[in-house]
Amino acid sequence: MVDLAHFQASCLAINHSGQLGVSCGDNSVLRVWGTDDGEILRDLQGHRLDVNTCCWAGDAVIASGGTDMRVCLWGVTEGVQLGAMTGHSGGVMCVRPVSAQQLVCM
Repeated sequence: MVDLAHFQASCLAINHSGQLGVSCGDNSVLRVWGTDDGEILRDLQGHRLDVNTCCWAGDAVIASGGTDMRVCLWGVTEGVQLGAMTGHSGGVMCVRPVSAQQLVCM
C-alpha cells in the first residue's frame, strides 16, 4: 500500500486505463502502484537526485524529469530504464507527452 505519510510526492499521474499510478518525489525513486488497492508494484530507480515530474507516455512507458537535469524513460512492464536524455541546463520541472513519439520537457 502507498504510505503517503512517509513519502513526499512532487507529482502523481494515472495511466490511460486508470489501473496504474506513478508518483515521484524527493528520494530519486518513482513508485508504480495499483489504483484499486494502492499496492506498490515497482520502484523505478535511476535518477541521481530528486524526481520533480512524471507522466505516462502510453500505458507501459513513463517519462520522468529531475533535479539531476535528466529526462528518463521507463518500461513499466520490465521495470527498467529505457533511456535517459541529458543536456538540460537546469533541473527538469515538467514532462508531458505531446504525441506518441514526442515529449515536452521544461
